[in-house]
Amino acid sequence: MGRTNNPSLRRLELRLPPDHPIWSLPPGQRAERAREYLDLASYLERRFTALEARLEKLEGLLREGRISNRLQENTREKRRPDPEVWLKAWE
Repeated sequence: MGRTNNPSLRRLELRLPPDHPIWSLPPGQRAERAREYLDLASYLERRFTALEARLEKLEGLLREGRISNRLQENTREKRRPDPEVWLKAWE
């Protein structure tokens, strides 16, 4: 990569400890990787916020009894293996 003088880009000064993983990259790749890390962190923050909102909504529906937890009930029933099928697998 190289330094850019693009006037539409802004510079960010950042101080990191000497043992930060970014320092293991060769010079010239660090800025690009730091941008990728920042973009990924921003994306993950938005996704986690959206997931938390959806989870809160589902929890509210469960509390209000507007939906039931049938999945848990069905899972318990499905966990019981059929002994005949299991024994036939060992024949």
